[in-house]
Parts: sequence; C-alpha cells; structure tokens
Amino acid sequence: MTDCHLKRAVVCLRRIDESQEQVVKRKRVNSDDCNGKGKTKKRKMDEESEAATVIHRMDQREFESAEGENLDPSLEGFLQIMDHMFERTADLDLAEIMDNEDEDLSAVSSSDPVLDESLLGPIVLESDKLKSYGLTNKISCRKLVRLLKILHLCVTVPAAVVDSEDIESFSDIDDDSLKQLIASLNASLAILNIMTSPGMPKVVYMEELVLRIVKTAKLYLQNFLYAQFDPRYCMDKEFVKGRSVSAAKRNDRAATRDGRALQMYALLTRILALLSHLVEMQELTDVFVLEASSLAISPFLVENVHELQLVSLKLTYKIFSRYEKHQQLILEDILLLLAKLPCTTKNIRSYRNSHSEQIQRLTMLILHLFQSVVKCTKDVFKSKKIQADDNVTAELLSSYNKSLKTAQVFLSLFLSKCSARSEEDYRPLFENFVMDLLDIVHLPEWPSVEPILIILSSLLVKQFRTKSADMPSRVAALGYLGLIAARLRKEDASRRENSEIEDVLTQHGFQLLDEVQKAAHLQNLLLDYLSIKSEDESSSYFCRLFYIAQWCSDHAKSLSSSPVTGEMNGLSKEIVSRARSAHCSSSSSNGPVRNESASQAVNGLSKETISKVQTVLQALLTKKCPESGTMLLSSSGARAVARYLASRRSFVQKSHSSVLHSCADVSLMHILLIVGETTSALRSKAMKCLAGVIDADPQVLLMREVQDAIHCRCLDQSVSVRDAAIDLLGKSILQNEDLVDSYYGMLSERILDTGISVRKRVIAIFRDVCLKFPMHSKVPDMCGQMLKRIGDEEGIKKLVTETFEGMWFTPLDETDVVAIRQRVDNIVGIVAACRQSFISDWMEQLVFSLLKKEKDRHHALILSTCKTIVNGLVQVLPDLVEEFKDGSVPDCSRLVAAFTSLYIFCKLKPEFLVPHCNSLHIFLDPDYLSQMDNIVRHHAVHVVEMILPFLKNPDQQLMTQIENFLKKLILSLGTLIVQRSFSCLAVLVKKVTHNYSTVEFCFHKFFRVLLHYQIEHEKNPSSPILKSNVPLLLRSLFIVGLLCEHFDCDEFGDHTTDDLLDRIFQTLFYFTSHESEDARMKALDAIGHMAIAHSDLMLHSQLRDLYTRHLSDASLSVKLCCQVLKNIRAYLVEEEARMMAADHRWKELHNQESLKEMADVQSGMAGTIIQVYLKMTLELSFFPDVDVRLSALNLIATVLHQGLVPPNQCVPYLICLGSDYNSSISQKANHWLKEIHKKDQRFIQAKEALQGVRMSYQLQLKLHDSRIATAHDTNSSTKPSSLNGFLYSLLRANRGYRRVFLRLLLRLFDDSQDTDLKELIFASDCIAGFGFQQQDEVLYLIHQLDSIVSNSGSNVLRLFTKVLYPDKEEQKKRDDEDDDEEDLDSVLQIMPEDVTRFRRLCVKSQRFHLLLLLRRFLMSHYGISDRIIQQYSPTDSAKMYDKPLNIKNSSKFNSGSNVIDALLQQQDISRRELAKVYLSFKDLMIAICDVAEDENLNQAQTGKAIAGLSSNGSS
Repeated sequence: MTDCHLKRAVVCLRRIDESQEQVVKRKRVNSDDCNGKGKTKKRKMDEESEAATVIHRMDQREFESAEGENLDPSLEGFLQIMDHMFERTADLDLAEIMDNEDEDLSAVSSSDPVLDESLLGPIVLESDKLKSYGLTNKISCRKLVRLLKILHLCVTVPAAVVDSEDIESFSDIDDDSLKQLIASLNASLAILNIMTSPGMPKVVYMEELVLRIVKTAKLYLQNFLYAQFDPRYCMDKEFVKGRSVSAAKRNDRAATRDGRALQMYALLTRILALLSHLVEMQELTDVFVLEASSLAISPFLVENVHELQLVSLKLTYKIFSRYEKHQQLILEDILLLLAKLPCTTKNIRSYRNSHSEQIQRLTMLILHLFQSVVKCTKDVFKSKKIQADDNVTAELLSSYNKSLKTAQVFLSLFLSKCSARSEEDYRPLFENFVMDLLDIVHLPEWPSVEPILIILSSLLVKQFRTKSADMPSRVAALGYLGLIAARLRKEDASRRENSEIEDVLTQHGFQLLDEVQKAAHLQNLLLDYLSIKSEDESSSYFCRLFYIAQWCSDHAKSLSSSPVTGEMNGLSKEIVSRARSAHCSSSSSNGPVRNESASQAVNGLSKETISKVQTVLQALLTKKCPESGTMLLSSSGARAVARYLASRRSFVQKSHSSVLHSCADVSLMHILLIVGETTSALRSKAMKCLAGVIDADPQVLLMREVQDAIHCRCLDQSVSVRDAAIDLLGKSILQNEDLVDSYYGMLSERILDTGISVRKRVIAIFRDVCLKFPMHSKVPDMCGQMLKRIGDEEGIKKLVTETFEGMWFTPLDETDVVAIRQRVDNIVGIVAACRQSFISDWMEQLVFSLLKKEKDRHHALILSTCKTIVNGLVQVLPDLVEEFKDGSVPDCSRLVAAFTSLYIFCKLKPEFLVPHCNSLHIFLDPDYLSQMDNIVRHHAVHVVEMILPFLKNPDQQLMTQIENFLKKLILSLGTLIVQRSFSCLAVLVKKVTHNYSTVEFCFHKFFRVLLHYQIEHEKNPSSPILKSNVPLLLRSLFIVGLLCEHFDCDEFGDHTTDDLLDRIFQTLFYFTSHESEDARMKALDAIGHMAIAHSDLMLHSQLRDLYTRHLSDASLSVKLCCQVLKNIRAYLVEEEARMMAADHRWKELHNQESLKEMADVQSGMAGTIIQVYLKMTLELSFFPDVDVRLSALNLIATVLHQGLVPPNQCVPYLICLGSDYNSSISQKANHWLKEIHKKDQRFIQAKEALQGVRMSYQLQLKLHDSRIATAHDTNSSTKPSSLNGFLYSLLRANRGYRRVFLRLLLRLFDDSQDTDLKELIFASDCIAGFGFQQQDEVLYLIHQLDSIVSNSGSNVLRLFTKVLYPDKEEQKKRDDEDDDEEDLDSVLQIMPEDVTRFRRLCVKSQRFHLLLLLRRFLMSHYGISDRIIQQYSPTDSAKMYDKPLNIKNSSKFNSGSNVIDALLQQQDISRRELAKVYLSFKDLMIAICDVAEDENLNQAQTGKAIAGLSSNGSS
C-alpha cells in the first residue's frame, strides 16, 4: 500500500476515535438520547450481522456451484482486478469508515484518492462486459459488497475543488483534481454497472452508495458541466455572484469545450441512464427519490445537453410513474425551477419535435410525466398473446384517470401560484406554458395536450367566475380561456378546410367505411406511426398507451347511459345549461376532474359496457405491428389523423337535442356569458377574447348569440367595452367584405360615440375598409362620415387628417393618367354621395389643415399633389358634361361634386386654377346646359371670382365675355346666383376691367323701377298693374340692395353720395311696410345688404325701431323676424371679413399706416351695434317657432365666435337651447357650451347653470302649450336621459361646481322657495336623468335631499296630523302610539268634511313627495343601499366614494305628474284620492325615518358595547 493510502487509513482511524469520544460525551449529557442512539446502533449491528450471515451462506453456495466449472475470461479478468483492489485497500476498515461518514458535501471530498484511474478504468470496462453477459451474479456476494464499499470511497470530490471559490471552469482546475473527478465518475459507473446487472442479490443495493453517487453527479453538473456547455447558464450564475465577465471570456467558453469536459459529459450521461435502470429494478427510499428527481430535472434548464436530457427524461418519468406519492413534490420542484429560471432563458423554446414545432423543454418534460402515469403491468406491445381481461381494462382506465387527476393538481397549483402575491411572478411562465400547449395541440406525439387544455379550461372558468378572487387574476384567467378557445376554433376551421384526412382515407381505402370503422383503422395507423417514428422507445410506449386508454375511456363514456366522470366533468351539464340560458350569479363549482380508483372505474360501468370496451381494447392490442422501415403515415398525415380522431371525441355528454359540444364551444359560451358581467374589465376582456375567437374562425360571427352579444356591447355604458366590441367588428369586417353592409349602420352610429377611443376605432376601421375594399358601395358614405369628424378633438382630427392624407394626398406621377383619374373619381364619388351632408365644409377644413402645416418638403409634396388633383378635376369636367348630355347618368350630381371639389381647392389656393380660367368661364353662360343644376353655376361663378385677382395681363375679350355672362345671370336666374354674380362682377369691375358703365346702367334700370312702383303704390295700392309687376319689384329690391353692398354710391352717377344713399334707404324702407310679405322680406333683405357696406345705417333710428319691433313683437311675421336676425348676422360676418382683410393689409404695410387702429374702430362699431339687439335676440330663445330659435342661435354663435360680448351673458340661454327637442339646435348650443367651458370653466358657474335649467323649463312650457313639461330626452331610448344632461356632464368633472349646482337645484324644493310644482316636476325629471357616474354624486344628492325632507317634510306630516286630529289630547295619543295602522278607510273616516285645508296640504306635500320618489328611483336605478347612505358624509375623502356606478334598473323616473296636475287644476278630486295622496306621502316619510332610527339604534348599541368593554378593562 502506498503512503497516500496509509494516510487515508490513519485519517479513518482518527475519525473512529473522535466519534467514540463524542459518543461518551453524549452519554454524560443526556442518558435518554444515549439509550436511543445505543438502541439504534445495536439494531444496525444486528442487521449487519444478519447480512453477513446471508452473505456467507450465499458465498458458500456460489463457491460450491462454481467448483469444477471453468471461469469465463471476462469474469477471470474482473476477479483479478478486484483482487488487486482488495490488496491495495487491505489495511482499511471499510465498515468503520462507512459508519462514520456524513452525507454532506464535506464527506464526499478528499485530498487524496483511494484508487487511481489505472484501476478504475478497467473495472468499469470489465463490469460493463459482465453485465452484458449476465455473469456478475457469479461473483461472490461478499466480494461484491467489499468492492462496492471500496468504490464508494472513490466517489469523492477533490478538496481543492470544494474549498476554492475561484474555480469557474475546467481551465481553473489542476490536473490532479481533474483526474480525481474522472476517477470518481468511473467509480460511480462501476457501482451502478454492478447494481443494475441481472440476478443481483438484495444486499448489493446499498442506498448510501447510490445516494452518494446522485449527490456527486449533481455537484459536478451544476458547478462545472452546465457552465461549460451553456454560456447563458454561466453568465446568469456569475451575475448572481456579482461578478463581471468579459465578452471575450464568454465567447471562449461557448466556442471551446475541454476534452475532459466531454469525457465527464459522457460518463454522467451513462450514470443517469443506469440510475433509470436502477429505479426500474429496485424499490428505493424517499430520500433517494427526491434527490434523484432533482438531479433528473436540472438538465432541462440547460441548453446544448441533448443526450443528457434524453436520459434525464427517462429517469424522471420512471420515478414519476413508479412513486405516486412523490408526484406532487416533483411537480412543485418543477414549478420552483421554472420560477428560478434566469431571465435570459425563460422564453427560450429549444425543443423541436418531428413536426418542427418548438416548445420549452420543461413543457415537454411535464407532458411526458403526465403520459407516463398511464401504465399496464403487462407489456401490451411486446406480449404476443395479450388478453384484455378485467384487470387490464381496469388498470388502463384507472391510470388514465390518475393521469388526468395529476394534471389537474399541477394546473391548480400553477394557477394558484399565478394569483398569489409573492416575489416570483409566475404569470409569464404560465402564459408560456399555455402557448406551448396550443402550439402542439393535436400533434400525434402529445395525446395528453387536449385533455390538459380541457381541464385547464374548466379551472380557468372557475377562476374568473369566483368573485372573491382579485380582478387581475379573473381578467387573466379569462384571457387564457380566450386563447384556448381561439386556438381550438382555429384547429376546427383548419380541419374543415384541409382535405389531407380525405387523402389519407383514400390512400388506404377507408373512404367507403362507416365512421366507426374509419376511426378504428385510423387508430391503428396512428399507433403504427408512433411505434416507428418515435425517437425514444419509452416515450413511444407511454404515448401509445395513453392513446389506447383515452380511446377506451371515450368508448366507455359513449356507451354508458349514466354520466361518467372524466376530464370534462367540470364543464358538464351545469356549464352547458348555463351557456344556453341567461348568465346568473357565480356559484361554487365542482372540481374539473373527478377520478376513481381501479375498482370504481369498472364498477361504474355496466357489464355490457365493460365487454364492449374490452373488445375494443383487444382489437387495439392484438393488431400486427408493422415491419421496421415502413412508414404508413407522413408527419402531416399523422397530425391530420390525430386532429380527426380528436374531433370525434365527446367532450361533454349528449344533451337532449343530441348535439355534441366541443371544448371550444363551451369556452365560447362562457365568454359570451361573461360579456354580461357587471364588471367592465371582465366585459372588455371578454370582447377581446371573442375577437380572437372570431379571428381564428370567422364562422363564429354567424352565430345568433354572438351577434346579439356584440350588438349589446356596442351600446355598453363602459367606453372600454364599446371599444373592444367595435374592434371586434372591425377585424371581422376586414376578413369578410360581405359583413360591411350588415354592420355599417352599427359602426356609423358609434362614430358619434362619447368615448374618444371608440370614435378613433371606428375611423380606423373605416379607413382600413376604404383601403382594402375601395370599390365597395359604402366607401363614399364612410369617407363622408370620417370627414364630418374633422372638427372633433385634436386626436381624432389628426387621425382623420392622416387617413385622407394617405388616401388622397400621397404624391402622384403627373404622367400616370390612370392613377390620377382614379384618384379624382374617388374624390368626386365621395363628394357626390355626401352632397346633402354639407361635406364641403368638412372637406375644406381637411384641406386647410393639410395646407397650414409647416413649409417643408412634405408640405411641398402636398401642394404638388393638390395641384395635380385640381388639374385632374378640370380635365374630367368635359367627360362629366358629356355623361349628363347623353343621359347615361340620371342627374348631374357628379358634375356638382366636381365643381364643389374645385371650389374647395380654389378657396384655399386660387393660384391652382388660374391656368384653367379659359376652361371654366363657359359654365357662366346661362344658355350652356340650361337644365344644369344651379349649384354648378354658383360654384363656377365663385371660382372665377376667386381667380380674377390673380390674373396677370388677362385677355380683354375673355373678360368681356365673363362680364356679359354675369349680366345674363343677374337678369335671369335666382337669388343665389344673382348674389354670387354681383360679388364676381364687383371684383371684375374694380380690379380688372374698371367698366363702371355696366354698374351704372344696371343701377338706374332697377332703381327707376322702385321709384316708379313707389309713386304708383302711393297713388293706388290696389292697382292691378302693381300686382302684376310684383316679381319685377322683388328682383329690383334685391338687385339694388346688392349694388349698394358691392359698389359705392358715387359709382352710380352724378348724384351726391349722401343724398343718393339716403334716397335709396328711404325707398327701400318704404317697401318694408308693403302689404305683400314677400315684398317686405325683399326690402328687409335689401336694407341688410345695404347696411353691410354702410354700418351707420345699423344705428339709424328708423332701422333700429324696425328691427326692434320685429324682434320683440311675437305677433308679427316669423319670416320677417328671421330675416332681421339674418341681416344682423350677415353684417357681423362681413364686418369680421373686412377686419381680417384690413389686418392682413396692415401686416404688409404696418410701417406706413396704422390700419390696426382702423380695425379697432370697426370692431368697436360691431360691439356697439350688437349690444342694441343682443337682449332681444337672447329672449328669442323661448320663441315657439323653431326657425326663429335656430336663427337666434346662429346669431348668438357668431357673437360668441367674434368675442363681442362676455360669454357668461349667453350661457343661460345656451343651456336653454341645449334642451331643445330639435337636434340641430341642441347640438349647436351644446357645442358652444363646450367651447366656452373649454376656454375657461369659470364662465359656467352654478348660478348660471341653475338659471339655464329654469329657462329650459320655460322653453318646454312654451313648446307644450303650458301643460306639465318633463325633462325626459325622448331621443334617448336606451337609458334615462335628461334634456340638460350635457350641462351636468360639463360640471361633473369639478367636484365643487357639481355640488353647488346640485344643492341649488334641490333648494328649489324647499318650502321657503315659492317654486311652482310644475317646475319642480321638471327639475326632478332633470336630476333623475343626469346620468351619474360615481357613487359620490348620487350619495351627495341623497344626503342633501334627506336633509330637506327630514326638516320640512316632517313639518308637513305634523300639519296633516293636526288636520286629521284637531283635539290636542288625541294628537298626543297618536304621537305616542304607532300610527302605521292607518289605512285608506280609517283616513276617510277621520277626514274633515271641508277638505280645503287638507287639499292645500296635499299640494304642499308634493314637493317633498317628488324628492322621496327621486330618492327611491336613484337607489333602485344605481343599486345604492341604505347602509351606504347612512355611512356617507360629504366631508369624506373624495377617493373613498370615487367608484364607478352600474345601472341596475333601466326603468324611467315616474314623477306622478297626473296627480299634481289634478291638484293644481282645481278639479273635483274625490276624498279617496286625497287620502291616497296623504298615505303615499306618509309611507315614504316613515320608510326613510325607520332607516335612520335603525341606524341610530345600531350606533347606540355599538357605543354601549364599547363603553362596557372599556369599563371592564378599567375594572
């Protein structure tokens, strides 16, 4: 023996002495412990003595049997090596060393090896040979045990490696330590070779040896090998240690692997393979199982160790299937390892199967574990004559149910960790796991995926239906369920569309068979495919066995008449019935899987069912295996077969209608049910999940239930839910063009939604539809709808601008005639389709917003594109005219649209049309296309008018021709064309031709007509000649007014300007009193045009009195009143235009003259004029005629736009007009309220708001002919809404403003206020329809309401008592008694004969009765309980009650206006009706008082209890 071994023996002897001394010390300290340990040691010595006796006997038998036999050369060589090892270790007391070695890492470390590699290498080789020959059992058992103990001492870790912290890789380990590492692994390999040899005695299986091998292998793997093969593992490990590693060092580790590392890798791979054999051969202890499972799982966290992972997989599922009680611990270890995965490897999917699908290796491991639970004691695939008896059937069904139970336990644990609050976030891991399952669903190698998804679906349903769970967990569970439903739907859709299964059936001649026979043959094909194709024999065995058990279980369930438990019991009858009926409240759900033992699995079935299942099983087991090398199915064909067989499975029991529901159907039904939840977050998530399902299978959208759900959610009160519903519709429409017509109406309604995100979503959908289906008939309407939102808030305006910029204003090649024509036709078609929607205004805003951008290269491109479009529009005009002439089109709408588009571009950039003046002037000729729409001529005149100032050196002949055309238009066409022609003529004469003779001729011609008509009218107003010349009179009045607007009086002749001006005014004023209303209208119109150019006339006494009389006297003509308002507004508009022009000129010439001061003078003139007529204009808000109110609102809007008066003067009237039933009036008024509020919230104070509400009541009285007016918005049919609801929506954001406004509204009900009951009905209706959104709003309102009712209402109730009980003693008696016993008959008996006073009290009580009815409505409508009301205090924090409200009851508020109307009309009301009014009021008062008393009583009892506890504590 060498010195090294002698030192080793000395060390061992020292350890023995030290251990003996420690034992003596322990005996002295604690005799009980000493006795216990003594007994243990004695028991151990007895066991060793017995084992030695057994070994001696076995050695004797082996020796006797070996006598006379010749030894095998391999056996002889092994014995020689073994004897040599015994000689080397003869001086070691192995028993003492084994007894005193600890099991920690320090025990398996040593500085010197017991045996070197020269002995360990041969012993490994020879032991492997003996194992293969089956000769190991020929060796003496005593020698084998001694050999194992010697090898046990060699399984060590070098002390230099254990003690050093600087070792990071193999390059840091010295050669001696590396040799000892290899020797340790060889010793471990030799031990396992001996233990796993066939026919070995039980004493050879020493647990401490195997446990030491497992720990040593784990240490080698984690500390050295993983880092050498996986750079990420090394990086993450060093990151945890806080070290920094250079990139060069990391690359060096990844690129080079030490030869010793490869040798260690091969040895460790063999060790794990032998451990898996050992697990299969021998029953091992719990400690070993836990250590071995941890060792087997760890390689799946590392990359580039494929061979090691294969043997680890085999070891893992052998442990998992053999030791059932450790399965949950193993699964928990896997989850723990998942959570501890480094961030760099959590999302890596490095496992690629035969179908090129990549998943995480841990997912692959988990699925293998689930499949390995299904087992059969008989090797059903190797036995030639296997009989499918009751035991085989029961074992398969039982193990299949156990597999599902195991999956349920794992998934439940995984979900619980996802919802638990801890440092580790399991949700990304769970999402990766679910995505892996969905990626490999219906792959033939993974039959367990589909049952797992079904179990997972039921668990997710239970999760999001549990209202006690936190909301993020419920929303996440619903999202996962949506993913599963979408993927399974996609699989179903691909199965329907894919014909590969038909090819398989045709190829093998199965197409003519019935469904049952097809399924049987396809099952056999799939089993053949798995037996040949699988890389691992064990995994193939478990996979095929799982399929067989699954098919037998399905067959048993299909034959059984009673419900059979299985993987879908959690989604059983309860879920299907709930899916068909309305969604009710969540209840406690059974677990998703109910599993039975082997006996229960068979006892639950009838004998006939068992017999049939055994027949099916026998057919699957006795089939002939295919010859090796043959492939009956391709990979894609096998997947198609697996998908087809899965589609035939019954996931839910048959319903009464014999319809089978799949897991995808049930998941979809649950998503539809959750759409009706009260929580908006769940509803929104459900809609997103439904969108995913529809995206996977568009056929789902054809289901009636889905369509109803989408329609309801499009009208949901939550913006996020509506947004999700619209997004769903958009995705569906883009997939199927036929759905555009079906859902266009719904989408067009939502483009006016109150939610900004919803409007944006609709615009985005319309944009995508226009780009994807440009030829669809709804595209023009969609573009028109989008253009109308150009005036919306900035985000939407930007989206609309970008949309049309991409559609219309992308650069075009001027040589590409086809593209230009297509773009022009698109614009013309859209404008033509939206002709009645004032699209020109919206389109003008669009082009203006594009052209006002910063002048850069992009701006230049837009200008160039606009110019190209204008050129294309002009070029298309002749074609449109020809279409109209030929009659190929019914009208000239496209020609009108083309001119409308030209007008818009010309208004913003007249320079673009200057080159086309020669082409456009022909449209001014009245004789050209006489049947053409006047709008074309109007736009043509306007375009020419804007072009004229930009003409340089114009053609005089062209100008003369345009002038003649304008004369004809003035003399022959209507007012619209005449007015625009005079404006064009003024530009032409003043800036181009300077031919004032035409103007003078025209003026004298028509002014003489007026003078002559005035003289004749003064003589004989009833002259028939005058009546026949009324049309000429009307045209003359209109033309003279226009001439005075566009030209100065000195241009009309030699008359003095002032005299002529006064003469014209007096002449026109004369006709304002003409007996013909049309003449008066034209005269007023002419004076209005004249006043635009001569602002002094607006303050002329005669004109001011005339305007005042028409604005203040309601008995006069409505048309004349409207004309006056139009005149004032026209003056203000033109005055603003002149100011803007003057300001523009001042900016150009500000160094020369102060035109700004001139503008200020003009602005002051406009302000003075409007102050004269503003009060009368505001009062017209109550005018019964809608045209007058609309004209007054237009004038008010113009005044506010120009800023001529403070906005707060107009706010109450705008609130009043906002309650108008005419939508055009209310929308415009609300728009200006919003603009005022946007500029400064202080403009809309609570007092102005209250005044506006009271004005709204006055307006409604006028509209209802003094009947009782209500504040219900009849245009809102979906939910109760108030006519003043928009006002409250503006005040809602500011808590202070909101509370003051509500308090002022409720103060109207106080008996100190002399408010009419009809107005109180209107106010109560108004409050009920405000549409509150937060709890604080309703609670504050009820709190203020209760304070009014409790004070004033109680007084009224006491007055009733005095009237009914005049005697004071009787009143006192009634106060002491419970007066709840009063009923209708008793009240009628005590009611006085004279009911006048009683009736007055009934009238007085109605104001409080309205408040009580309002209180009851609010509580019912929003689900407010009395307990919350009693707990509320207005001084509480705003966040405490800042919770959203949900509408519980959609009924409308009933104020009982009929009773109040009868009381106020002094009608003969019977005594019985008066008694009913009293009792109704009294019951409501008592109800509110009882709640308050109960709360006070509870508070008093609580106070007494606290006082009692405090007194007991003090005593």
